[in-house]
Amino acid sequence: MIKRFFSFITNKVAMDKAAIQDEEACLSELQNAAIQGNPEAQTRLGFYYYMGYKVFPQDYKEAFKWFQSAAEQGLAESQFRVGCMYYAGQGIPQDWESAASWFEKAAEQGETMAQYNLAVLHGEGKGLETNVRLGNYWLQVAAEKGLAEAQYDLGLYYYKGIRLFAQNYRKAFYWFEKAAYQDHLSAQNNLGLMYSKGFGVPQNFQLAYQWACLAAVNGDSKACKLRDKAIAHLTTSQIKKAQEWASSWYLKSQRNVLA
Repeated sequence: MIKRFFSFITNKVAMDKAAIQDEEACLSELQNAAIQGNPEAQTRLGFYYYMGYKVFPQDYKEAFKWFQSAAEQGLAESQFRVGCMYYAGQGIPQDWESAASWFEKAAEQGETMAQYNLAVLHGEGKGLETNVRLGNYWLQVAAEKGLAEAQYDLGLYYYKGIRLFAQNYRKAFYWFEKAAYQDHLSAQNNLGLMYSKGFGVPQNFQLAYQWACLAAVNGDSKACKLRDKAIAHLTTSQIKKAQEWASSWYLKSQRNVLA
């Protein structure tokens, strides 16, 4: 037993050394590829510096340098990251105009988060002239591509009838539902609210309670009030069924987070 134990330890140390050597070799190759101008390697290296990952210290200036190099070669992901760093003033002085310019380049190549950010900047008039129509266009594009935040915003605009959108509860419900199934807390709460009021959908207190339970367990404090109001309209059987659904969905979403 002792021989086998020490043999295992010796083999484990050898394997760890080999893994470290392999990792060091990979990081060295990554740096060489970035220096030689490979935009994907530059983006990965920029990310490592941005996060302070592995042997790389967190260094926003160094991260910006590599992201910018890849962005200038047309890589959409890096164009988006350069835009974010200009917007936040990380590693570079804050510059909303430059942020908008890089978001636009990435958005035109289909980078969804850049499309959403461009929609926000157009709506707020940061870095460019306020253009609500163009902002709405990019918001719609991002929502249709599945971005939960864009779907929620679009639902909210239809719900309130703002940002040049005519009030339309059915369309609001449609977009809230899409965002809610992606675990967007406010969308889940709003979906429950619409079920409780019968806005854009037949009134259904069981579904209102179901979505309010899910939003509440996910941390939305407003959903607790909605949940407590809806429960008064339900039978014990309906309450149990709604709670089972909410619990099942919550556990499923948590497994997806950990996967």
